[in-house]
Amino acid sequence: MKKLGRMEYVTKQLIATVLSLSMVILLTGVAQAALDCTKCHGVDGFDANPVDTPAGSLPTFRNITTGAVKGNHNTHSAPTTAGNVCAKCHGDAAATYNTKHAMTNNYTIRIAKAVNYSTAFRKYTSAALFAQTADPKLGTCSSVNCHFESTTPVWGSDPLGAADINTCAKCHNAIPTTGSHTVHISEHGNNLDACAQCHTNHATSAKPFQHATSAGRPIAVFHGYTESNNKYLPSQKDDRKLGYCSTSSCHDDGLGNKVISPDWGEVVPRCSACHPTTPISGSHTVHLTAAEAVCASCHKGAVKASSVSAEHSDGNVDVYKSTPGDLGYEVDKAKGSPYTTCSTASCHVDPSTVTLGVALQKTSPVWGDASQQKCDYCHTSRPGTGSHSAHFNAGFAACAECHSGAVEGSTLSTSHDNSVIDVYKTAQGDLGYPSPKAFGSAAGKCSTSSCHDDGRGNPVLSPTWGTTAMNCTACHASVPVTGSHTQHMTGVGLTCGNCHKGAVQGTTAPGSHMNGMVDVYKTTPGDFGAAYPAAGKVKGSDFASCTTVNCHGRLSPVWGGNTPNYQCTKCHGMGVTLANYSTSTYEQSAPGYKGIGLGVGRQTGIVTSNVSSDPKVGAHDTHLRSLNNIGKPVSCSDCHTVPATAFIAGHMDGSSLPTWSNLAKNKETTPGSAIPYTYASGMLTPAYDSATGTCSATYCHGATLTDGTNTAPKWNETGYLTGDRATDCAKCHGYPPVTSTRLSHDPGNLNCAACHPHNGSRDATDVLAGKDFHINGNLEAMKYCNSCHDYDTRGTNGTLWGKNAMAVESFGAHAMHINYLKKRMNVTTMNSNEDVYGTANFDGICGVCHSRDVNDHQQANRTTSVRNINFGDAAHAAARQFGPNPPQYNGITGVSSSITPKTCSNIDCHFKTSPIWQPY
Repeated sequence: MKKLGRMEYVTKQLIATVLSLSMVILLTGVAQAALDCTKCHGVDGFDANPVDTPAGSLPTFRNITTGAVKGNHNTHSAPTTAGNVCAKCHGDAAATYNTKHAMTNNYTIRIAKAVNYSTAFRKYTSAALFAQTADPKLGTCSSVNCHFESTTPVWGSDPLGAADINTCAKCHNAIPTTGSHTVHISEHGNNLDACAQCHTNHATSAKPFQHATSAGRPIAVFHGYTESNNKYLPSQKDDRKLGYCSTSSCHDDGLGNKVISPDWGEVVPRCSACHPTTPISGSHTVHLTAAEAVCASCHKGAVKASSVSAEHSDGNVDVYKSTPGDLGYEVDKAKGSPYTTCSTASCHVDPSTVTLGVALQKTSPVWGDASQQKCDYCHTSRPGTGSHSAHFNAGFAACAECHSGAVEGSTLSTSHDNSVIDVYKTAQGDLGYPSPKAFGSAAGKCSTSSCHDDGRGNPVLSPTWGTTAMNCTACHASVPVTGSHTQHMTGVGLTCGNCHKGAVQGTTAPGSHMNGMVDVYKTTPGDFGAAYPAAGKVKGSDFASCTTVNCHGRLSPVWGGNTPNYQCTKCHGMGVTLANYSTSTYEQSAPGYKGIGLGVGRQTGIVTSNVSSDPKVGAHDTHLRSLNNIGKPVSCSDCHTVPATAFIAGHMDGSSLPTWSNLAKNKETTPGSAIPYTYASGMLTPAYDSATGTCSATYCHGATLTDGTNTAPKWNETGYLTGDRATDCAKCHGYPPVTSTRLSHDPGNLNCAACHPHNGSRDATDVLAGKDFHINGNLEAMKYCNSCHDYDTRGTNGTLWGKNAMAVESFGAHAMHINYLKKRMNVTTMNSNEDVYGTANFDGICGVCHSRDVNDHQQANRTTSVRNINFGDAAHAAARQFGPNPPQYNGITGVSSSITPKTCSNIDCHFKTSPIWQPY
């Protein structure tokens, strides 16, 4: 009940009335009818409640006819003639008041102590007609249980209108927040209608606010609410005991079975107020755990442990994602009726039917039916779509390799049924596949998966999912380039199956190829050596060697350790990595090179003067490095057929017999050429006697010469070259040669370099310049033209030419001729190192008068033979002819012009016989 207020004025009027009646009795002595409460206030004989003035009246207004004063009596209690209803506000004594209570109360209105009225009433003090005060003080009540212990409106305020949030809030929160009110009210619309779900709908009552008179009695709560001690007022909170509902239709397990609700006010996830947060009925477990669906996937708006969908507690089973029926499940299905199936759910589609991002729907199993394998709900246990078959065929039988947690035929991976493609092993993105990926979008590729690597544990970008690629190229090149693959497959022609049993290049991987180990064997695991054990070698670990294969001559280099080397050094020769290694230094692959390369049994033998007693090593080192710089280094191809690959026929078959080159045979450089390979008599037929280890008839050992002391050396002869020039040179020809096809050597002149571009050995300067003389297939005589005479003019204005006694006859008019011809040929300087026989400058200047053939330049006896001046050659001379006869030179070598004049005739540059060449 609401607190009383501002009663002073009313009380004074009541007292005045009572006193007036008493005076009538006293003065007249006439007995009146029996008095009751209605005689002084209220409606006579009908209602003892004081009459309230109409709404809007001033506090000082009093209706003299009805006795109405400012107040709210009629809204607090129903009409009554007894005073016991007054006790709630005026104290227990009010129930037994007699007609003298005004005097008994000293003409004041008494308020029960518990009401805590805020303004004291003034009492009447005049014994006259008890006129009421002109300033009544109307107050408020507080702490009364009928107003939920809140402060009331001022007594006499206009009565409250219809029940709504504002009017209900005069006593308590119109949307209560105590206990579990918030969650219930929010589920039922957040308005006063929500109250009617559990309580009597007072808003529809004739006097909606009179339910406050129930204070202290049990709160009317439907649905089996029990166990509460009904101490619900704010001041009772410390002793409060809340109850629970046991028969509410809104608290059931989703199948129509009632459940006991949580205690009122207990904080629990909303879902668990009726069923487990993760329901286990029907097929909930497989959807919420294995398939990782969320509540809203099937119940629009539902959030696990938080909010429920709008229709969640309407008594029906509502299964849809956006609009009723969109999953193909029966709409508004009666709770507790038999389960059915979904037919249009995007989570039940056959991925093999995806077209333009859309897949055909597949009717799901009946809800709760666990008889089918879980994978078969949408597709076969082993899908054949995309690249699935390729992965299963390659040995990936475990779905979890790509779909975390998936077990074939039974367990779905985490996030498997979330309408996106999830491809990862442990955490999103760990395989480098775009994940999550929109279902039906363009296929992606993995970039960090351990199964797609280069064989060394380094992840590579896989092919796009679903594309047809050769099995090998899904991870590495069909011909891998890692380690020493290039040398083995490209260099020597090995196939995959030579080292990986069962592997076929570009198509078939061996059974154990993707087991995380390096498996290197030909027939049985480990047959190439202990470094590659039967159990396999950990991928990415340090490279090792093969130890039992004959293809390396038992050298067994570490795989990948010397890949920059020429392939030959993998088995023999130095066997080390050299940054500058190229085909021009292939000699490093010779057995025994620099005393490092090994021969039979991997030994160098007894090495003396760089020659090994081991027949497989022998003199390789001295030949290929040109011991003591005796001549141009011999190449492998001079004595052997260098194989294109290590496995070519004739190689690695136990035979190393020589196959001679054109240099060794003294054969012409170009087949069919008229110019011999060397200045010798003809082609040789070299031979090797394996019984004695002797080479014979080879150009490089002087077989074309006549005065060598040992032109058929033994292969492992340790004293053949000693560094003594006289001894070494004499092995092939005399020192100096006794005879020559061109001239006689001076026995006393041991300075070969005077006429040859070497002095019995190589010249480092020439080698650096790209020239390598001696035993090079050419007779190099007269190193350069200016070795004997000047080549270009010199002196002031280029007026000098000549040099030494060898050119005594040559002073003549050379300077004049050379300067004229240089100007004509637009040549600034003649270079004796470059402008040699056959070059344009030689032919245009020297070759005008002298032979253009180097063979015609020197005679065996230069003191008696005629100097060969033929005006270039026959064709050139014919072009220069002037007159009926060919050009002619009349001089004689060694004979002065004073005896036999040296003149030219019939040549167009003089038109007649030339002046005499300067005599001496």
